[in-house]
Amino acid sequence: MLIEVEGGIWVNGRHNRAAGFNADLEKYLAAGLAGWRVFRFGPDQITLENVERMAEQVRDEIRRFSTESTLDEKPQIVGSELLDANQAVKKVES
Repeated sequence: MLIEVEGGIWVNGRHNRAAGFNADLEKYLAAGLAGWRVFRFGPDQITLENVERMAEQVRDEIRRFSTESTLDEKPQIVGSELLDANQAVKKVES
């Protein structure tokens, strides 16, 4: 899952100019073809309700992955922190 926050949409920022817009489209295409689910937000979409909705999506993905995986659970690195799946969900919720 990939979450993109589009900045500068009201000030003729990079996301509104042709070169930046096209570069973003290439990035989203590459991510989608690599199997990522891409969610795009503008500043107005960064609300508590949407954060809660995305946290639920992350929890669902972790549950799905942990039930589909036949491998031993391996810790995930988030930023500079080493987390297991349960800690990762808690980090997203906080």
